[in-house]
Order: sequence, then C-alpha cells, then structure tokens
Amino acid sequence: MELQGHLLYIDITQICGIGCSFCMYADKHMSGVSMELSTQARENIAALINAPSVKRISISGEGEPLNNANVFHKILGLSNGGNRFEFITSGFFPHARMADFYDETDRIVTSNGDTCNIRLSADSHHIEKIRWRAHGFSLDYLQRRQPSGLSFSFRSIDTDRHFTRRYLTQELLRWNIEADIIELGPLEDVLVVGQQRFSIDYKN
Repeated sequence: MELQGHLLYIDITQICGIGCSFCMYADKHMSGVSMELSTQARENIAALINAPSVKRISISGEGEPLNNANVFHKILGLSNGGNRFEFITSGFFPHARMADFYDETDRIVTSNGDTCNIRLSADSHHIEKIRWRAHGFSLDYLQRRQPSGLSFSFRSIDTDRHFTRRYLTQELLRWNIEADIIELGPLEDVLVVGQQRFSIDYKN
C-alpha cells in the first residue's frame, strides 16, 4: 500500500466521559471500544507510520484518547525515528498524572528521534466539562521541565473566538504566565508568551 497523503490519522478509542453537547459519537462513549494492539495490528501500524510519504501522524479518537494512553505510547514506540506526532486531547487528567503522561511521551519520542505536539481543546464545549484544566499547567510544565520532544498548541470549535482568547489569557495568568494573542487569519491565532509562540486553530 503506497500512501499519497502526508497526514496519517489514527483513532485509538471510542471511550469518553466528558459529554460535550456537540458530540456526534456520544452514543458510543459508554459502550464503545478502544484499540488493542495485536501482533498484526503492530505490524500494520508500524508500516503505516514509518512510510516515507507520511509527514505527520495525528492520534485522536471518537472519544478521548487519554483513555487509551497506554496504546498511544506503544504506537510511539513503533516509530523508526524522524516522525512528527500530534496528540489531540482535552487534557482531563489530574495534573500530577498529566505530568507523568508528558514525561513518558517525551521519553519515548526523544529516544526515537521523533517529536510530539500536544493539541489541547480550548473551547467552551470542553472547558465547562473539565475539572482539571491542562492549558496553564501544560505551559508551566513546558517552562519548568523543558522537554526536548514535546510542543503544545490549542484548538477550538467555538464560533466565538473571544471565548477561547479570553479563557486562555485568564487561565495562563492563574499560573503567572502573561500571554498575548495575535490574530493570524480567519481560522488561526497565535498565543505569544515571551519569545514562545503557540498556535490556536479554530475548526468551525
């Protein structure tokens, strides 16, 4: 099988307990399944992620992929190196557990010569449902730990971009992080913290 595109999307779970009102997969979240890696599945996924024409590998799900974090880390371990992964998540773990997740992700991608961008949902549909919010924590983690293989960005499905802008700047202030947001286009902003820039993508 010869891949022609540059983005490989891997869905690793249907399980989610967040309950966003917009979700089209809500009927699967309680009774759905998560990916398991059989020997054949490992071989197939390894061939896909290491195909020369694949430039980026996006890991997400019809549910919340943190519910299958173990399989995510196993997929990272199948890489031959030089791959760009992204992990799309609400970041709902308690902060100590989220830090452990980041540490392990960084360890694997760094040892393989890969990178992983953590894309955190930052819209009203997710924020109102999440007790442990990862946005300020994650940038604080980035400043304190300086992981060599991880980066962070944000995504929103809100039609009201002001919600995401207001939320992110106020949430970061709770972690003593001052940020500005610059509009780049109709579906993209950039969040600026000192010399660092973090993308905000709008998916409406």
